[in-house]
Amino acid sequence: MDRIYRVKQGMGGRYAVERGGNLFWLQGEVFGTYQPGEEIPAGAALKFLAPVQPSIVVCIGLNYKDHAAEMKKKLPDEPLVFLKPATTVIGPDEPIRLPDWAGRIEHEAEMAVVIGKRASQ
Repeated sequence: MDRIYRVKQGMGGRYAVERGGNLFWLQGEVFGTYQPGEEIPAGAALKFLAPVQPSIVVCIGLNYKDHAAEMKKKLPDEPLVFLKPATTVIGPDEPIRLPDWAGRIEHEAEMAVVIGKRASQ
């Protein structure tokens, strides 16, 4: 199975694919048909980025019963939907930046779903 990475290149990012233990620049569409392109030399200094650059992050809150209980919150009758800006997505080894006014940071396991087609129903 291929592993796909987003790697810093210049001012932006570029996708790379790992196949057979070697890294190659990805040719084609990352969410479609692609193939390995030029091999990236072993030992190249690469900075790995967040895997995607979303335009917005849609979140569902208080959807985990035990965590809601920890926070002494009642589970809502309907999902609690809120938005976060795209800048909340960070890559590996990047620091979590908190504004001075933030009281604390909560640990939570997060899952992201990338939808490549318009959803219906």
